[in-house]
Amino acid sequence: MNRRQFNLTALAGMVATQAPVPAFAQLGALKMMIPANPGGGWDQTGRALGAAMQAGVPLRVSTPVYQTLLDTVPANLDPQKRAMTLEHLLTMTAGFNCDEDDPTSADEDQMNNQDSIVDWVRHTLDVRLISAPGEKIFYCSAEPNVAAGMLARVAAEHLPEMFERLIARPMHMQGYHVGLTPLGEAYGGGGHRFRPRDFLKFAQLMVNEGRWEGKQIVSREWARQSTSPLRDFTPKLHWGYLWNAGDYQYQGRSVHAFWAGGNGGQVFMGIPELDLVIGFTGGNYNDRVRYSVPDSVLSVVR
Repeated sequence: MNRRQFNLTALAGMVATQAPVPAFAQLGALKMMIPANPGGGWDQTGRALGAAMQAGVPLRVSTPVYQTLLDTVPANLDPQKRAMTLEHLLTMTAGFNCDEDDPTSADEDQMNNQDSIVDWVRHTLDVRLISAPGEKIFYCSAEPNVAAGMLARVAAEHLPEMFERLIARPMHMQGYHVGLTPLGEAYGGGGHRFRPRDFLKFAQLMVNEGRWEGKQIVSREWARQSTSPLRDFTPKLHWGYLWNAGDYQYQGRSVHAFWAGGNGGQVFMGIPELDLVIGFTGGNYNDRVRYSVPDSVLSVVR
């Protein structure tokens, strides 16, 4: 690609297994590379949904959750749950109790640590709501997992196979790992592993407005909406469809950025205005992820 790509890999105590390569290489466009172990970990539900919709799967952000996933919707179903849509799941505003200290919640660690919970999607559907859908935003990985369950049900296809067919193969991804739930389905909330060079392609795909090598993987509208600041986590940190969004200072002006951030320091960012993607991985698990590296990178981009 003739784009400026920065693949900055923070090893954070991890040992690289590849043969050494030059830290800096000038190949037409500026590239900075540091060898790294395979990295990744952020969920790919948003890209899979966008690709499936582009391929004709009859799913929309307005699709109701419970009416899609349940064979029979109980007459006494909570009206707030009845009103829940796919968009609420993608924007983390579904309202499920996701308290990490509550064993009855939809917290992913709570589900993973209880052998009695096998169907994570159904368990989440049964969890009580602590706010009405669309009212508040809470980070809850179980919500994109329910979205993945909707996709699998409507498409009637095993999600790892769909991901390979619609995304991985046309984007030339190799050696990746998709985490599974106890039922053998792809977990839609994270835990996947990709090589840094492949993970970087997701940010590049969004910068390209959904196109890869001339093929429209996800629609232009999906790429734009996914990376837009649709909801606010904080005054400066925003959320789209499973992408973080925010602004950075560049040469005296503000530029919009979007990124996927995962536990340990996995951050892959796109800045469309600069035609720029940035990626770095790390092993600082359960430490607060900080985004100071893009500031440092932008200070040297010309």
